[in-house]
Amino acid sequence: MQLILNIAFPFGRFHGGEFPPSPSRLFQALIAGSHRGIYIRQNAEARDRALEWLERIAPPTIEACRAEMFGEGATNYVPNNDNSFAHNKTAKSMRAFVLGEESVLRYIWQLPGSEQSKANAEVVCAMARLVTHLGHGQDAVFVRGEILNDNNTAKVPVGVRVVFQPKEQKGGSWTVPLTGALAAYKKRYETFLKTGNSHAINIPLRQVLYVTDDTIDLGCPYALFEMRDWLNEDKFFSFDGRDLRQPAGMVRHAVIEFFDSVKGRRFKTHYGEDLISRKVYGHEPQVEGGQSRPVNHPHLAFIPIPNLYPDGRIRRVLLAGFDFESETERELFDDIARNLNGAEIKDGGEPLARLMQIEGYEEDRFFKQFYGQSSRLWRSVTPVILTGFNRRGRKPEQLLYRALNQIGIDNAAIESVAVYRSPLVPRTFRPMDYRLSGRLNENPRYHAEVIFKRPVSGCLIIGRGRHAGLGLMMPVTKHEHDETT
Repeated sequence: MQLILNIAFPFGRFHGGEFPPSPSRLFQALIAGSHRGIYIRQNAEARDRALEWLERIAPPTIEACRAEMFGEGATNYVPNNDNSFAHNKTAKSMRAFVLGEESVLRYIWQLPGSEQSKANAEVVCAMARLVTHLGHGQDAVFVRGEILNDNNTAKVPVGVRVVFQPKEQKGGSWTVPLTGALAAYKKRYETFLKTGNSHAINIPLRQVLYVTDDTIDLGCPYALFEMRDWLNEDKFFSFDGRDLRQPAGMVRHAVIEFFDSVKGRRFKTHYGEDLISRKVYGHEPQVEGGQSRPVNHPHLAFIPIPNLYPDGRIRRVLLAGFDFESETERELFDDIARNLNGAEIKDGGEPLARLMQIEGYEEDRFFKQFYGQSSRLWRSVTPVILTGFNRRGRKPEQLLYRALNQIGIDNAAIESVAVYRSPLVPRTFRPMDYRLSGRLNENPRYHAEVIFKRPVSGCLIIGRGRHAGLGLMMPVTKHEHDETT
């Protein structure tokens, strides 16, 4: 069974910060429409029961028309809408999404075929008729709900349509109501009436990344840490942006130290030494009388993240669980991240800094430069170490294709690749300036640009040394690309 809310924008514009609009915006619109005027007293119990049911079900799929953003960078000033004399004007962005010819969005929830679900869905459809605006007051809408049984087929609107699938992920740019959202919105409104502060109450929301049906998903569990000075935790500790292996190796050593501790040995017993050897240390389990060998599949990565503004130095390290897919592996990753918070990083046994896990970094613009967006165009921040040599007529572009194949991306998904001996991103360095040793120093290295035929989302790192932050790519949005061309 499906619950579908069809939303028509008569003026063909949406002024919110994300497109398509977050399900939490639609949820607020349902509350506003069903709680105004006489409607607040009619069928209140059934209405609130349906809204609380909507909080608990999985995020909807969104079928949208094409939309283009206009007005980026233009600002308008309007009178403040509070009672304060301290502020007499407010800056408002004039950015808007201009919708395609058929300006209709469809939010589609998949429901179990129970009588309770059907009853709640019918109430939501009744409330949908009361919605007049979605998000900003200037975004007028008409909303119509429908319920389809499994043997019925939804009518597909005409025009070019894009289907967005939800993926619950920290740092996702969309939000979905969580259990308790309705009660929190009501409390926030009551607080606003008394104090004029509309943000005094936090709303429980799930973070979701919406990606199109054809997106290549490279998502994995991750945790971001800052390096703080050992003697003064209010100060960052930083490394030269060309010294990737040093901070990566120190953080890896901190993880090994944890598993060698009394507490860590209990985790080894719980998860098993073989799993920790393969997924954390990156080595096959050691057999008696033999030496351990590096594994040939993805494992825990320690990725130094350069601060592109202002100086390119490294102050943060991303812990990424490549191929941590099973429930047990994800629990292991969470335990590692939790116990790494506050750990020392050392040089020659002497502590230099302390790792501090960043809370709420998912909304940070710095972090979203690398993760939480989807794009067809990606450029390297750190050089790609190619897996092979430029000989026998092989061009470096061919080796770059091979590096992409090794992380599961087929040639058929790639539109073009290009390699460069100079930086592509400001505050990064020439490939040969990076300080490497051993086999990594022998292989050719380049900066790279990759254009995919389909959007790619997640953490894209390619080539040799990717578990230590080499070959780190960043997505380039259409807006950023227009600025640089």
